[in-house]
Amino acid sequence: MLIHDMRYIPQAPTAPAEPTIGQLIDAVLPGALTAGCPAWPPDVFAIAASIMRRTGAYVHCLSGRGHYTDSSTQLLDRDWPDRAQTTGAEWRKAVCDALRKHAGSGKLRVGDAVERAHLPRSVTDAWAVLRRHSGTPVRSSATYRDLSKALLELSGYADEASFAIGLGRLGGEQDEFGKAGRLFLQLKGKQSFCHKVDPLNARVLGKKHTPQQGLTLRSITHHLSLCMPWEVEPLWFDLDSPRLDGLLNLLLLPWPEQVDARDFRRLGDGADGLESQEHCFFEYKRKPMTPAQTRKRINEAVAKAYQRVSKLHAIVLPELALTRSEWTIAEKIAGEHGVMLISGIMDDVDEATGLPTNSCRIQMMSLPSRRPHPKSGHNRFPPAFRQAKHHRWCLDRNQVLQYDLGGQLPSALRCWENSHIGSRRIFFAHLGGWLTFSVLICEDLARQDPIADVLRSVGPNLVIALLMDGPQHAARWPARYAAVLADDPGTSVLTLTSLGMCLRSRRAADHKNGSRVIALWKDKLYGSREIALPEASSGCVLSLARETREEFTADGRGDDKATEVPVFSGIFPL
Repeated sequence: MLIHDMRYIPQAPTAPAEPTIGQLIDAVLPGALTAGCPAWPPDVFAIAASIMRRTGAYVHCLSGRGHYTDSSTQLLDRDWPDRAQTTGAEWRKAVCDALRKHAGSGKLRVGDAVERAHLPRSVTDAWAVLRRHSGTPVRSSATYRDLSKALLELSGYADEASFAIGLGRLGGEQDEFGKAGRLFLQLKGKQSFCHKVDPLNARVLGKKHTPQQGLTLRSITHHLSLCMPWEVEPLWFDLDSPRLDGLLNLLLLPWPEQVDARDFRRLGDGADGLESQEHCFFEYKRKPMTPAQTRKRINEAVAKAYQRVSKLHAIVLPELALTRSEWTIAEKIAGEHGVMLISGIMDDVDEATGLPTNSCRIQMMSLPSRRPHPKSGHNRFPPAFRQAKHHRWCLDRNQVLQYDLGGQLPSALRCWENSHIGSRRIFFAHLGGWLTFSVLICEDLARQDPIADVLRSVGPNLVIALLMDGPQHAARWPARYAAVLADDPGTSVLTLTSLGMCLRSRRAADHKNGSRVIALWKDKLYGSREIALPEASSGCVLSLARETREEFTADGRGDDKATEVPVFSGIFPL
């Protein structure tokens, strides 16, 4: 305001400046416009994809003719798929040549060596278009044919150059590109494969599935995914072991096998003090097993599994299945057999606040070190990954009655799990050369926000959902949400609950002893399959086979049948 004759004279508000393409580029990678096109493909993809996510320019990959400010002709030529593949291969080779020539002992660091790569002319030409449009307002940028084409070209070139990134040592020890990718992933805290782009600005991870229906930004790449730096922190683990052939055997232990109503207890004040006349909090806490009982039961289950299959890859238990002390014993046994271990933890606490937390732990690198720990004398194990649940369990009247908990919890109130909700993280682990999997905990399967965007962007080929739920019938809610992921992006889903909760479920009981459908399998090729335990059976081995299919991006690029889909191959009760 201006002061005139001691009176305030208001001025008209100044409209904020409209952001431009150059400002978007600078927001993702400051200084990129003056420094020139980055040499590392994921960095270029981060910039191009971030712009297209803002402007929607990717929709023109299907537009033969569109509403452009200049001539409306074919946006991408018919030879585009071959051109993209050829240019991507040239770009990857240029990066590898630069690394072999400039990186190593007594030479440049890997990041500096990458920037010495001589980029293909097609890449630099497309980047020059972005520079020419640096002053173009974002709001109208999608109407410029040359800009939309350049963004699609840069994305496609970077995608083709980055094939198999984060998917183990598929290129062998001589794959300099893969080595650099693993290094940059480590330097970025497992949050991104970018070199120069800060994870706080944009994150680029690998990818397993390309949606075959609809049209989103996820539809235009095979190998790279854009994950925005919002409230969910994605982490990518690129593992070489255990190696997998075309078969995956999972030992499913639906513990606890019995759930007593007295294991549920109403609390006074909850985790956040939200008790009211309509809400209350509860905790679930069963009597823990002794170390001897835990060791005996797990060893017996593993021994029985090896009577049915010659090789075992993972032991999977549902939500709230183990205590922390039981996990420690199970982890040691899993390590002795060289298998992964995945389980929900009953008495976990938040690391920062010390509040009770519903979480799962995943020991992916469970092959033990052959060197004993200097103090304990025991083999050492890498730290297990821990992922907390994103949404609280809420028992309403229907569920209180369904599980026959009316003597412990008030059916007139909404009973919330006494669990701290903190920052959200989701992990993706690639192992064995073809499997990329992730884990969800119960409600996180149904209430996928805020992780839905990240989960669909990466498109893992397997999601394991750990539940504390009733029977896993194909007509119930887990099957519906598994079908959503199987449709888009094409993920296979396993849901697993405890036998104890199955037997407590009254509404879905199949007979007088309750239902024994402890798991459900869903894949996009053959549909769903209920997994039921026979009487006197305490678990089962689920066998999965790998089938390959070809997927296409929306701009017409195929992947030469490189898409692996885990499918049901057999069930072997213990």
